Amino acid sequence: MKGKFIVFGLFLFFGLETLAQTETLSTDRDDIIISLGYGMHSNSLNRNYDMEVKDGSYGHLDNLQTLTLKVVIPTKKENIDLFVGALIEKDLLDDSSLGYTPGKTNEQKHVLNGGGIFAGVRPTWKKKYFGLTSEFGMGAFSYKETYSHFNNTVEPYLDIHMEKSTFGLGGYSSVGFYVKIGNVGINPNVNVVVTGGENGSFLFYGGSVPLTIQF
Repeated sequence: MKGKFIVFGLFLFFGLETLAQTETLSTDRDDIIISLGYGMHSNSLNRNYDMEVKDGSYGHLDNLQTLTLKVVIPTKKENIDLFVGALIEKDLLDDSSLGYTPGKTNEQKHVLNGGGIFAGVRPTWKKKYFGLTSEFGMGAFSYKETYSHFNNTVEPYLDIHMEKSTFGLGGYSSVGFYVKIGNVGINPNVNVVVTGGENGSFLFYGGSVPLTIQF
């Protein structure tokens, strides 16, 4: 798994280096943008109906909180930029009170988290204080959902463990707008992440409100 991330990172680095050497990237516009934003993703399209049937107390994790970092790199074309980004995500469940109790126990634990790195093109419509943005990228993503329920206190007794994970190529896309004053602004957007692998697939959608700084 780490090897795949390294290969993708090297591919991304040398790809951007090649673009720079062929002067596809702008060398005379000083407007690289860094954005950092908190957002939410819905997990509603990944329901596990099999677990809901097997375990009546199984609860679907509805939402993920996400943190996204992006670097936007200008090109020679005014309305086409490139971007690279990374995101991490975690469910909203507070499981700090959960744990194993020796002897008779009835405990559950449900965790979903993940993230990835990605890069792509960023078509935009730019004005001085306001503009429209869109992003279309690909990258390497890894997500893992784990659910365990052990009950030996009351019938029906249960000893269930479910794990769904994915690592591989995926897609990231967004549509939004920006508002800025000087070099600082915000870029609210709605976005989608999709990824799959041998053990399953995930599709998340939601929104983010990043703070942007232009250099």
